[in-house]
Amino acid sequence: MKEINTEELKQIQLSILCEVHDFCERNKIKYFLAFGTLIGAIRHKGYIPWDDDIDILMPRPEYEFFIKNFQHPFLETFHYNSKRRDLIAFCKVYDKRTTYIEESSQDYSCLGVNIDIFPFDGLSDNLNIAKKHVKHVMKWTNISVIKKMTTKHKRVWYKNLVLAILQSVLIVIPYRYVINKICALMKYYDYNQSEYVVHLYDAQLYKIMKKKYFEKLVLVEFEGRYFYAPKCYHEYLTTYYGDYMKLPPIEQRCSHHFYKAYWNK
Repeated sequence: MKEINTEELKQIQLSILCEVHDFCERNKIKYFLAFGTLIGAIRHKGYIPWDDDIDILMPRPEYEFFIKNFQHPFLETFHYNSKRRDLIAFCKVYDKRTTYIEESSQDYSCLGVNIDIFPFDGLSDNLNIAKKHVKHVMKWTNISVIKKMTTKHKRVWYKNLVLAILQSVLIVIPYRYVINKICALMKYYDYNQSEYVVHLYDAQLYKIMKKKYFEKLVLVEFEGRYFYAPKCYHEYLTTYYGDYMKLPPIEQRCSHHFYKAYWNK
């Protein structure tokens, strides 16, 4: 198999994003660039120079439509309804012509080069109840992470010992049950009727925001193409990252992904 270098990997990811964008345009689906991908678009008009992945968010109704209806000759979706053992509570769109092997603290089967699509979920209009719900989802998400962690990852021995003990306790809870529980909790509130929203898969209390910040979208440049971002992207990025226009220290300007990628033929 021919190895894929970083620049080629980014081009494959960008082509996947273009196909997702075109599908969303045809079907009037809302989505927007998120996390480091959005910072890259605003600050660099493309990838953060040391970054090598793409993340987008979709409101829950659009997300559910997407995972049920997206079809493509060489792109595949992987999500909680996929017929695989290593289910996830979000969606990856990957190129079936490639193989992507990531060194990670969690044990997942190999996919192709991919981008991540996360659902954006509603919460209770009562902020105290909303915070309790977020904490409940966080508890189950932590359980899913512990169950998927591998002791082969580089960490000190006593942390691996604690991990082994926790996994032995949690072995009675099937992983599929945990993912189904997380997904049910994420979908508990009707997005369309919610005043507050949050990215529940990686939820933190400070990330709860009013839905009004995400109702209007604008096109922003990313690697010479144009994709959607919240019109209020400044409020969103400031809530999540603080001064997002400030570059991190030089020692932090590195990829957090360690991978090998190949063309299958």
